[in-house]
Amino acid sequence: MNRRRRTVRGPDPSTLVLLTRMAGIGWFIAISIAGGALVGVWLDRQFGTRPALLLTGLVVGVVVAFLGMIRLLKWFAAGGADDAG
Repeated sequence: MNRRRRTVRGPDPSTLVLLTRMAGIGWFIAISIAGGALVGVWLDRQFGTRPALLLTGLVVGVVVAFLGMIRLLKWFAAGGADDAG
């Protein structure tokens, strides 16, 4: 009787790298925007300039998040899913 062993294979390492990068960019975007807003609120309280610095912090956070997304898209376009670093 020939029994075949069933082995459970995990996902391909390049898939794990891809998923990790996608999760990382999501956190990067969220932290960039929220961080810019929080720094803006803090600066507004220090200088009494409500809401000018909050809006400035939000704009800076969105720009940083956008540039991070561009960097990720360049990584994808260069075939970054094939390498681990």
